[in-house]
Amino acid sequence: MHSRNTISSIILSCIFLLCILFSVSSSVDETDHLALLSVKKHITSDPYQIMPLWNDSIHFCNWTGIVCGLRHRRVVTLDLISFGFSGSISPAVGNLTFLRKLLLENNSFTGNIPQEVGRLSRLRRLRLSNNSLSGEIPSNISWCKNLVQLSLGRNKFIGVIPSEFESLTKLTYLDLDFNELSGEIPKFIGNYTSLATLSGWDNNFQGNIPDTLGQLSDLRYFSFGVSNLSGILSLSFFNMSSLTTIELVDTQIGGNLPSDIAQRFLGLKILNLPMNKFSGPIPLSLSNVTDLEHLALEENAFTGSVPSFSRQQRLLHFTVDMNQLGNGGSDNLNFVSSLANCTNLRKLGFGSNNLGGVLPRSISNFTLLTSLIVERNLISGNVPYEIGQLVNVGRLYFYSNQFTGRIPYSIGNLKNLGALDLSENLLSGFIPSSLGNLTLLLSELNLRGNKLEGIVPSEISKCRGLQLLDLSRNDVSGYIPKGIFGISSLTIALDLSDNHFVGYLPIEVGTLQNVVIFDVSNNMLSGAIPVSLGACTSLVALSMAGNTIEGEIPTSFRALRGLEFLDLSGNNLTGRIPEYLGDFVFLKTLNLSFNGFDGKLPELGAFKNASIVSIYGNTKLCGGLREFQLPKCSLVKLRKKQIPLSLLITIPVISVIFVLILVVTFRWLCKRKNASTESTKDENFPRVSYQSLLEATNGFSSANLIGSGNFSSIYKTVLCLNNEPQVVVVKVLKLAVHGADRSFIAECEALRSIRHRNLVKVLTCCSSLDFQGNDFKALVYSYMVNGSLEDWLHQNRVVGLNFLQRLNIVIDLAGALHYLHRECGSLMIHCDIKPSNVLLDADFVAHLGDFGLARFVHPNFSTSRTSSLGIKGTIRYAAPEYGMGSMVSTYGDVYSFGILILELFTGNRPTDDMFNDALSLHSFVKMAIPDQVVEITDPFLLKTGQEENMATDARDSEMLDGIEDCLTSVYGIGIACSMEIPGDRIEISNALKQLQFVKKTFVEHETDHLALLSIKKHITSDPYQIMPLWNDSIHFCNWTGIVCDNQRVVSLKLGYRGFSGSISAAVGNLTFLRELLLHCNDFTGKIPKEVGRLSRLWRLDVWNNSLSGEIPSNISRCSNLVDLDLSRNNFIGVIPNEFESLTKLQRLLFYSNELTGEIPKFIGNFTSLTYISGWENHFQGNIPNTLGQLSNLWHFNFGLNNLSGILPVSFFNISSLKEIFLFYNQIGGNPPSDIAQIFLGLTVLSLARNKFSGPIPLSLSNATNLIILALQGNAFTGSVPSFSRVQSLNYFVVEGNQLGNGKSDNLNFVSSLANCTNLRNLGFGTNNLGGVLPKSMFNFTLLTELIAGENLISGNIPSEVGQLVNVRRLFLSSNQLTGRIPDSIGNLENLGVMGLNNNLLSGFIPSSLGNLTLLSKLYLQHNKLEGRVPPGLSNCRGLQVLDLSRNNLSGYIPKGIFGLSSLTISLNLSNNRFVGSLPTEVSALQNLVAFDVSNNMISGILPFVLGSCTSLVELSIARNTIEGEIPTSLRSLRGLEVLDLSRNNLTGRIPEYLGEFLFLKTLNLDLNGFDGKFPELGAFRNKSIVSIYGNAKLCGGLPEFQLPKCSSEESSRKKQIPLSLLTTIPIISVLFVLIVVVIFCCFCKRKKAPTESSSEDGSFPQVSYQSLHEATDGFSSANLIGSGKFSDVYKATLHRKNEPQFVAVKVLKLTVHGADRSFIAECEALRSIRHRNLVKVLTSCSSLDFQGNDFKALVYSYMVNGSLEDWLHHNQDVGLSFLQRLNIVIDLAGALDYIHRQCGSLMIHCDIKPSNVLLDSDLVAHLGDFGLARFVHPDSSTTHTSSLGIKGTIGYAAPEYGMGSKVSTYGDVYSYGILILELFTGNRPIDDMFGDALSLHSFAKMAIPDRVMEITDPVLFGTREEGNMATDARDSEMHDGIEGCLTSVYGIGIACSTEIPGDRIEISNALNQLQFVKKTFLKGRLTRRFGRI
Repeated sequence: MHSRNTISSIILSCIFLLCILFSVSSSVDETDHLALLSVKKHITSDPYQIMPLWNDSIHFCNWTGIVCGLRHRRVVTLDLISFGFSGSISPAVGNLTFLRKLLLENNSFTGNIPQEVGRLSRLRRLRLSNNSLSGEIPSNISWCKNLVQLSLGRNKFIGVIPSEFESLTKLTYLDLDFNELSGEIPKFIGNYTSLATLSGWDNNFQGNIPDTLGQLSDLRYFSFGVSNLSGILSLSFFNMSSLTTIELVDTQIGGNLPSDIAQRFLGLKILNLPMNKFSGPIPLSLSNVTDLEHLALEENAFTGSVPSFSRQQRLLHFTVDMNQLGNGGSDNLNFVSSLANCTNLRKLGFGSNNLGGVLPRSISNFTLLTSLIVERNLISGNVPYEIGQLVNVGRLYFYSNQFTGRIPYSIGNLKNLGALDLSENLLSGFIPSSLGNLTLLLSELNLRGNKLEGIVPSEISKCRGLQLLDLSRNDVSGYIPKGIFGISSLTIALDLSDNHFVGYLPIEVGTLQNVVIFDVSNNMLSGAIPVSLGACTSLVALSMAGNTIEGEIPTSFRALRGLEFLDLSGNNLTGRIPEYLGDFVFLKTLNLSFNGFDGKLPELGAFKNASIVSIYGNTKLCGGLREFQLPKCSLVKLRKKQIPLSLLITIPVISVIFVLILVVTFRWLCKRKNASTESTKDENFPRVSYQSLLEATNGFSSANLIGSGNFSSIYKTVLCLNNEPQVVVVKVLKLAVHGADRSFIAECEALRSIRHRNLVKVLTCCSSLDFQGNDFKALVYSYMVNGSLEDWLHQNRVVGLNFLQRLNIVIDLAGALHYLHRECGSLMIHCDIKPSNVLLDADFVAHLGDFGLARFVHPNFSTSRTSSLGIKGTIRYAAPEYGMGSMVSTYGDVYSFGILILELFTGNRPTDDMFNDALSLHSFVKMAIPDQVVEITDPFLLKTGQEENMATDARDSEMLDGIEDCLTSVYGIGIACSMEIPGDRIEISNALKQLQFVKKTFVEHETDHLALLSIKKHITSDPYQIMPLWNDSIHFCNWTGIVCDNQRVVSLKLGYRGFSGSISAAVGNLTFLRELLLHCNDFTGKIPKEVGRLSRLWRLDVWNNSLSGEIPSNISRCSNLVDLDLSRNNFIGVIPNEFESLTKLQRLLFYSNELTGEIPKFIGNFTSLTYISGWENHFQGNIPNTLGQLSNLWHFNFGLNNLSGILPVSFFNISSLKEIFLFYNQIGGNPPSDIAQIFLGLTVLSLARNKFSGPIPLSLSNATNLIILALQGNAFTGSVPSFSRVQSLNYFVVEGNQLGNGKSDNLNFVSSLANCTNLRNLGFGTNNLGGVLPKSMFNFTLLTELIAGENLISGNIPSEVGQLVNVRRLFLSSNQLTGRIPDSIGNLENLGVMGLNNNLLSGFIPSSLGNLTLLSKLYLQHNKLEGRVPPGLSNCRGLQVLDLSRNNLSGYIPKGIFGLSSLTISLNLSNNRFVGSLPTEVSALQNLVAFDVSNNMISGILPFVLGSCTSLVELSIARNTIEGEIPTSLRSLRGLEVLDLSRNNLTGRIPEYLGEFLFLKTLNLDLNGFDGKFPELGAFRNKSIVSIYGNAKLCGGLPEFQLPKCSSEESSRKKQIPLSLLTTIPIISVLFVLIVVVIFCCFCKRKKAPTESSSEDGSFPQVSYQSLHEATDGFSSANLIGSGKFSDVYKATLHRKNEPQFVAVKVLKLTVHGADRSFIAECEALRSIRHRNLVKVLTSCSSLDFQGNDFKALVYSYMVNGSLEDWLHHNQDVGLSFLQRLNIVIDLAGALDYIHRQCGSLMIHCDIKPSNVLLDSDLVAHLGDFGLARFVHPDSSTTHTSSLGIKGTIGYAAPEYGMGSKVSTYGDVYSYGILILELFTGNRPIDDMFGDALSLHSFAKMAIPDRVMEITDPVLFGTREEGNMATDARDSEMHDGIEGCLTSVYGIGIACSTEIPGDRIEISNALNQLQFVKKTFLKGRLTRRFGRI
């Protein structure tokens, strides 16, 4: 008994424990559930409707974004990434205690991170980046000690990184980017030993980078750019050897980079250090970083040379601009040659340094280059002709160098060029006409400061996008082509100054209405200033100085009020100086000097500031301020005419008469206005009469009958509505049928207040009596071309509806029902949904009609239902509960909708015979799914073709599978809607979402066909228009580039098509593909991993694209690959180890990428390999031994990498090798002596720029097939072997080694080359080679370059040198050559540069040098030459540099040398024995930069004409015997930096103007005889610049100069004011006051009369009907320029003030309902407002026409450029530029701000759209069409009026207007915002792409800021405007300049067009923001490019 009790108690205990456990489990489960519901509650915005799916219909573990553990069913992952959520993070998230991943990034969460997150002790990943979280980072996140990833970037966190984070030692990823964090980088981060990524970009961190970070041995990514970090990088920083990315942009960090940086960071890919304070040399070891892809070192202080980068074949970005690199030496650009194999290079920049040398031709290899910046260096030589191969380059900046020769014609091949700047060089010859080929993108062309000559080619006018054209400071001559002035895109500058242009300025100059800078100064222009120049109202700087222009300043200049700089000096202008120039408020410089102006100088405005205005040399001027020192004007000049007494009497009389006429006219107009207003107050619809309907339907003929129902008959007819014929449907009610009248009333009630795109639109109605006196009621609808759905389902079976069309129809209907049930204000129930009530328009958009049974549920009802008694509905469509008398409800409509779905897709009516009480359509479908879906489906559905992007028919089983799944879903929705019990039916909103999801699923389904369509979709640019041929008119197997086998795609050949875009991942679905050829396109992005599915693939070629990312490892699954070409892309990372399986490969190419790591050893297993190329990457390490197994290999190229070590012995087992390229690496060791025996077929051996040492292998002399031998830049020693047997040599260069020992036999190898007659390039400079130049060397008659400088060569220059007739560069400098320069050197007619300097040459300079007409640089300095300079040198007309200094030359300097106008760089004759005076011919050197004749024996005076050499930067005439004063002409040498006149006999005063030379760095006037007061301004205030030692007669000056003081008589004498002047001034003042009083009284009388006569009259001066009739040729259609609902607009010519004037006549259509009200509204509006951006009314006409009908018209100013609508959508040939569009929206904002705030009474326009914006000749915008405008008068209590009856325009009208809201200023702001978005995107808001799910507003909002350039109107980039706009996302500077401005503009448009009115910004704020955008845009461009102005 006891045991039984024990057992019972145990059992009870167990049961009790189980209950407890179950209770605990349920409780825990509920904790997570409640936490998730709290998370849901805190989400306030859910655009993708995820949260509604979080409901109890399923367990929360199955909710979207939730992952639970398999054992405990607790939430372990909360993944809500990129769902667009707004709201805050719920603190309840801390209750999810099992959470391991909290992923909330890419949303819009705000507020703080809740402290409760610290409870999540199991949390491993916390990702909150890219939200709007704020506050400090919670310190208790540190309690989550298991955190591995912490991502808090792109939020608004403040404060410091909490010190408690020290405990998060398991972190591998820490992202703090783009916050506002401060303080120092915590030292404890160094304890995160597993950290791989550390990023804190764009915060406020400061201090040093802590030493402790050196402990992060696994760190790969380090980024702390854009911060206040300082100090230097500690040594420990360089212990992080695993780093691959280092980004420290724009900090204060400095110091030297360690020389062994490459050894420390072996895997370095990105080194991004611009805008810092780094100094010292660029580490040489960087050339070993073979994986380097991005090297950016610009804006630092690096010095020395740029190392070789021959091994970095993966480089994409190489910029070292704005440092102190180079020394001007000829070898400074060797590094560019080392980049020759970096063929994927996109950006190359080394501008603003000290780099010398010649630009290598190898630069043409960079065919993918988009930006080449080399400006501000010392680069010389020609611009290579091969530059024309850089077909992708967008920016080419070569300015401020020493380039010579002609501009190559090939530059016209650069069709993508947007900016070309060759200014400030020494270029000569003609401007190539090929520049006219750059018609598309060229926006900037700058050729300033060269030696170009000839005429301007007319082809330049073809560059229709040109915004800047600068040809100044050249020798261009002839007439300025008129075509240039036709380039309307010129908006930044047109500078033609300092040339030799002749003729007049043509009147076409007036078309440059948007140009900012116009300069034609210092030419030979004549004639008068064209009046049309006043039309250039955008001008900021205008200079016409230094010409012979005559006449007066035209009055049209009054319009140029934006001028800041106006220079008309140095002309023959006459007449008075216009006073209006003083009103130019922005004027900073006005130079009118040296003209013939006369009369009184104005005294107001700018003329009150003598520092702004210059009037020197106008001797006939008088008056003005005393500072101008002009004589006073005589009284005769100031005498005014008296106003006649007759005029004083006549004016008041005429004024009184005029006032009376105005009063009478005004009263007559008021009466007409009142009458018309009263007659047009009611009428909601434009009514039609019974008679008009009877006639239109032919007496309601059966021929017009298209349908009949219980209550009505429907007729098709044509009616004239709004004076336009229109096909309509007339629904005539059968009033004899009971209930028909109620149906009419119900339908009118319903359709009056609802509006939706999927509801039938009522045009008008008729309620009248017929001819028998019976009631007649009819409704007129828009005609639906495609009839009813009933017709298509059961009447028209020949052509059926396809699946997608049916799906779209039910989606349309669901949208309409959703609107009726939830969004139309009052709840409406349709009650009769069936196919015959669904109408289809031309696009098969469904419209729900027949609202005869519809019911409103009014606000006073307590329920959402009404009685259904008496409502018949339609049998089998009406809900079953209606038959039982239930209340009507939304559930009834849902039921009918569900039955319609089932009927639409099965093709069976619910009333068919097959259905009865036992079987309904609902149950029929329900039984069939999912297994028999196809059997029950309408067979016509499966026979119809789908539209584009759909399968053409059901013949493919895969397509059928896709449709079957979609059909199952659709049937399921239909069944769910048509459940018998109302409560079981789904809501219509849910049905709509599910149907939309089905559509999305269907569109995404298919295999080969859809894969190809996806490929097509991913192609964004198709220049050859291949993709349009990919359409369903033919089978896809016949599409271009497609090859099929058994209807499956086996080859995709799309090479050389010019495509842009990305490779679609759907390519992986082409599972039968064998060839994938996409080479030579511009695909971007990554190779999709799905390519690995292509197991049959044997050839994959993506060569020459822009692909990036790592090479997908699963390409290795394509084990049949034979040919793999990944070259010329941007791939990064290592070659995947998985590639080991590709053993069938024969060709493997991956050159010109950014690949890193070592060359994989497994490549040695590819035994069939014949060709391997991996040059121009970042490979490092040794060449693997295994490659020795490649017995079939003949081409091996791994140049331009960071390979090191020595060549393995096994490498020389590859005896089949013919071509070996290993240039620019770090490979060393000695090449084997028997290399030629190993590689018997060797043709190329390129080992340049490595570390090879030892002797050059002797066996190479037996390599008889050798063509190229490049061994330069190594450490080879010993002698150069003989090459007598190698006759095929073309290239032999051994420069920059340690060859030779200075002995006489060192050059024997040159003689051995005698038989190499094809030799083009011979270089052995910079060695230790001695001996004499062998005469046999000059047998190389094809040689173009001979470089032998910097050796120990002695002896004479052989006379045989004259045989090298093709040589262009000859450098023998810095040797020990002696003897004379041979005369035969004059035979080298192709010679461009010759350097014989720094030798021991003697004798005379040979006169034969005059034969070298192509010579541009001649260096003979530092020899022992003597005698005179041969006059024949003046024949070298292209000479830019002539340096004869430091010789023993004597005699007179030949005058012919000064006639060499080509001398632009330097003329140095110093340190010789020249005598005589400087000739006046020195004036010809107007473009010379440096002129030095110091240390000679020159005498005489300084020639006055020396002032013509205005380009001089350095002028030295020191140590001669020159006397006299410094001429005043030297005033023009304002660019001087060095002026040395010391040690001469100069006398007189030191000119004060020398102090004004802003660039002066040295002024040496020592040891002369200057006297008088020493100047004290400008440069003379800086003793470190000026030296005046040894001038004993000077006095005054600053104390630092220690000169004696000047006497008081000299310094303080002042003129006495004459007594006569003191007497005259009071008399003139009194007379002036009297005259002013008289004029003022007259003015007051004249002003008073018109004021009184117009104060009560608001009408316009009218014209007659007859005059308008004649002016428009009887309102001829030929003069019709526009037509609208209420009016027609005609162009006409009216005579006003006896002058013809073009006008626009707006004639009202008074027969159209509302037109008269429109006229009154527009008159009301325009009568009392006036603004420059509102359409100006000239006059009006309110009269009777010849038939006695009312006639009303308004006459406007004619707008030449039509409407904005025309420019956006009808005139695409010439688009609007960015600045023009910006000006337009600023104009409109100004107009709206005026009518909203400044015009007295508040006005609301109500119809802002492009067709109502008119553009005048200056493209100034004018807002018009005030027909819908509303005034809010002062007595209104609100600023709103009713919007009922205001139509507006769909797409532009504010959404609240559609719901009957009051009109307000917010409505105008909304329309204005939409107009902004349309103007800049080019998309109408009503385009097909926009629907319920996507509007223009949301389209733009989703795109900013990352995809701004993609959504912008491409026509905008086809125009060229100012500011370096690039007109497309192809120009990187365009991206930097215009992209930011576009983002701001779009932001303003979005802020204006938000859905909620209160969220929109005020129009005044929008105006201010837009003006700021314009100011920023213009200021940035002008500051950068034209700071000198």
